[in-house]
This record gives sequence, C-alpha cells and structure tokens, in this order.
Amino acid sequence: MRIVQHASVASPDAASGVAVAAAIAQSRELARRGHDVVLLLVGGDGVVEPRIPGVRVVLERIPASQAPGARRARSRRVVPWLAAHAGETDLLHVHVGGHASDLEVALAARRLGIRYVLQSHSEPTGDGRRPGSLSGRGTTGRAVRGASCVLVPTRDEERAIGTRHAGARVARMPEGPTIGATVDALLERYAGTALDPASRPSVVWMTNLAPPYRVPVWNALARDVDLEVWLLESDDRLRSDDNNRGDDWTAGDRDSPYATRFLPNRVVRRGEARHYVTGWIPRSALRGRQAILIGGWDSPAYWVASWSAKLAGVRRVGFYESHRLSQQHHGGAIAWVRRAFFAGMDEIVVPGIAAWEALVAEGIDPALIRVGFNAVDVAAIHARTRDARRAAGAAVGPVGARLLCVGQLIPRKNVAGLLEAMAAPELALCTLTVVGAGPEREPLELLVDELGLGSRVSFTGYVPATELPEQFARHDVLVHPALQEVWGLTVNEALAAGLTVVVGEHAGVTASVRGMLGVVPTEVTVEGLRRGILAALPALPIEDPEILARTPEDFAATFRGAMLAERPAPPRPAPHRVDSAEETLA
Repeated sequence: MRIVQHASVASPDAASGVAVAAAIAQSRELARRGHDVVLLLVGGDGVVEPRIPGVRVVLERIPASQAPGARRARSRRVVPWLAAHAGETDLLHVHVGGHASDLEVALAARRLGIRYVLQSHSEPTGDGRRPGSLSGRGTTGRAVRGASCVLVPTRDEERAIGTRHAGARVARMPEGPTIGATVDALLERYAGTALDPASRPSVVWMTNLAPPYRVPVWNALARDVDLEVWLLESDDRLRSDDNNRGDDWTAGDRDSPYATRFLPNRVVRRGEARHYVTGWIPRSALRGRQAILIGGWDSPAYWVASWSAKLAGVRRVGFYESHRLSQQHHGGAIAWVRRAFFAGMDEIVVPGIAAWEALVAEGIDPALIRVGFNAVDVAAIHARTRDARRAAGAAVGPVGARLLCVGQLIPRKNVAGLLEAMAAPELALCTLTVVGAGPEREPLELLVDELGLGSRVSFTGYVPATELPEQFARHDVLVHPALQEVWGLTVNEALAAGLTVVVGEHAGVTASVRGMLGVVPTEVTVEGLRRGILAALPALPIEDPEILARTPEDFAATFRGAMLAERPAPPRPAPHRVDSAEETLA
C-alpha cells in the first residue's frame, strides 16, 4: 500500500511531540513490512529532517516570517506537493496535533479525492484547552466528515465527535503493547478505508445495548460493509443500573472493526422496559449510507430514526425478536402502532421461526420478512468448554444430573418454579447451580431452605459471558424455565458447549432448536419442569452439536442481505416437529 503519513513539527527536534513521534514510529514499522511510505512533515527552518530506514521523508518548511511551532503556521508548498502525488497515494494518514497545516492537508485530500484517516493527538494545555481535539466545528467539522475514519485516544473524545459531527466514522485508536501490534490493528483500519466505496457499502445498526453475544455478528458484518453502531444506552448509565450485566456489556473500551456512536437521549422506565427519547436525527447523519437497521420499535428514538432515514432515501430494515408468547399486546392501540412501524419497513429481519409467526399473525406481509437464526460465537464456546473440561480433570458431583440455570434473578425467569421441581423425590440426586444476579436472590435462597434443598443448590452471582464455558464444563444439563423470554441465548451457548438443554415452550429459541440432539422442550409449570428434567437424565456430553452450524457469520449474512437487498427474502423454513417432554411422558 502507498501510504503518506503527515504531521506538523512544533520544535527543532523533529522527533518531539506526540503526533510526530507516532507518525515516525508508524512509518518505520509500515516500511519494515514492505509498504511504500512517505512521511510528510511541516516545520520551521530550524527543524532537522529525521532519517528513517525505508521511509522517504519530505520536509516542507514554514515561511521564515512565521515563528516555528506556531499553531496557525501554514506551509505554502504542502498542498501542491499533495496534489502532485495524489495519483501515487492510496491513503493519507493525518496526525492532528493542533496545527493549522494538519487540517489544511486533510481538506486538500478531501478536494483531491484522496482517502484519508485523521488521528487526534489532543494534549491538554495549561489553560485546559485541547488544541489537537477534533470535536470543534467549522474547518474541523469539514475535515472530520470527509475522513474515512477518525481515530481518537479517549472514549470522551469519541463521544464528543460522534455527537458534534453527525455521520462521522469515529473509532478508538488501536494501541497494542508494541508498535507492531498497533500497526496490525491500524492496517485493519486502512484496509477498510482503501476499498472502493462502491464495493464496500456503508450501513448503520441502531439499537439500545451492545451485548457481548451480538459483537461477533457485528464483527462478521464489518468484514463486508462499513458498519457504524448507534447505541442508546451509555456505558455510564449501564454501570449504574441495577441489572444482571457486567463490564462485558459496555462498548466504549472495545477495540472493534466497526465504529460506535452513543446517541444522546432521555430514558423513560416502565418495569423492566426502557424507552429512549432522542432529538431529531438529521438526514446528514445518514448521508452516504445504504441502509439503517433499526433494532426496536417501542421507543420514540426508533421512530425518529425511521422518519429521518425515509427522508434521506435510506433503506430501512427492522429487526423484530418477540413472539406471540412474549408479546404483551395482541390487540388495541399498541399492537396497531407496532404493526404500522414494521409494515413501513423495506424489509424485516427476525431471528427465528417464532418471531416470523408473530409478525405474520399481525398481518405483516411474509414477503417483507427474512428469517435468520439468532447466533452466538458457537465455535469459541465449544472450544473453550472442551478445554475447560480437559483442565478440570475428573468430574465432580452426580455426573449426568448436574443442572445449571443462567439468567437474571427476576420473577419471569421462573427460578422459583425450577427449585420447586427440584424438590421432587425422583430428582433427589440432581444438583443445581444458579448463575445470575437480581432482586430475587434473597427470596430464592430462603425458598431453597424451605424446600430442604440445602447443599444441592448453589448461587454464583453474575458470571461474565467469557467465563461461562467453565460453568458449562462442570454441568450436564441447562434448564431454561422462563415464563416469558424473547429468545434465550443461553440455550445456544449451552448447546454449543455440548450440554443437554431443557427449555420451556415460552422461549423464542424453542421453535428454532426443536428436534436438535439434546433439546428437551417442556412446559414451564413445576410439573412440566420436573418431567422435562427427568426426560433429560442421565445426560452425556454431545460431541458434535448441531448448533455449531448456526454461526454469527451466517446471521450477519442475513442482515447484510436485508440491508443491501442482495436477494429475495427466503420463504419461511419449516420447523422441526417433535413432541415436548409433556407429550412424550404423558
């Protein structure tokens, strides 16, 4: 790749200053890897030209009438040089340190049609200003909006730029433990910007949260499109909320191949539900985008995004996850509003058969609906669980009857019903580990004592998704007893780990996994759970789970197809049909 790195020199020592030091280090490493690198420096008469193996250094002087290092100093020759070499440049990397020449070079690249990356090196001054920041307006705004990517050092600056400059593609600067690791990550950014925009579409995914299970799907999607994720829930608010979510749910510190933007909003709470209210989203925020995927309908923010996209002429794709048993409104005004929202979409993605049936029952045209399969990183979970089993050595406890339940400790998760089922005499050999946090923990612990379950039941508290394979390795059966569940991704995870799964008929996942080896559908009454668990015992590890074919890459392809209208939506797949545990044992 033919890369030009640009920085302005603030002192006679060309290696001083964060921006110049970064430009020199990156240029040296890029050249070492065989790239054609030019380091374009702007500095005063006293600046000594640095010597870097394999790098062509071009030092353009600031006129003698201007003080070396002055932040308003400009070079009269740098723009003509750039124009003369535009055809020889694949990418321009501008290190912004607060000098006027930095933005001058960026705007020249924009006029010349050179793809460019901006990297902010905002260093606070004594008066609290950050002259290298890219969150300003005017000239800064034009340079930011024209950049293929804006790399920033802090989460605060990422948010500030995303808020100030609608549509800007902002990402945290990848900083590895070595310059080699940093350049590895940097080259991934370069690869995304160096493609012809016509062959790399630009899309937005708008949703409330950045759950860890959705990240592999976004990563896969970002390999094919320029993806920006718009989030309504801030990391700070997520950390302060009373929920069953840890830092693995926060998005600000992730190093990802897609950009992330937090939309300012207000939250209206109603029970478990959060409704987000934003201001108007300008059409300019969607300029150049092929599509926006809208991950909800029940917040004013989603309606605003839909209206803005319609005015901007951007394809609108809805994402609907609920099913008939998890819907709270099957008729009346709210159901009418929901139907109107999705009927207005260009296409709708659903994660499984149950959500397809719910939309069709509401009168949505089946031709609008594209059915995918809700996915987690099944390959990684399978491998980690296998490794954890090997590391654990000999199994401990009643092998074949070690039960696991993962989820929030709230009434609709029905952990109390599972505990009552555990009290049945025929399940006396079973043990149960409950993973999760929530307001029901103390009442559930009291219920354990009342039922005389004692040492057979343990509570772990919240466990991050990355540590769940260790739990899977020590258990045989996952029980998912929820009274109401939009999907139930812990079922995907447990199946990928090779566990048998007892899953209630009220979970959206059930219709999509019914018939897979190791799946025992059941009713969510105490008696139904007792029968389902009994049908699952004794459980042996499943060596080659069917769900390993349901990858994040496949799910990402479903979204990509809907957003880019790549092919007609496929017909509804026929569900597997086997009897539930209730019917089998009745």
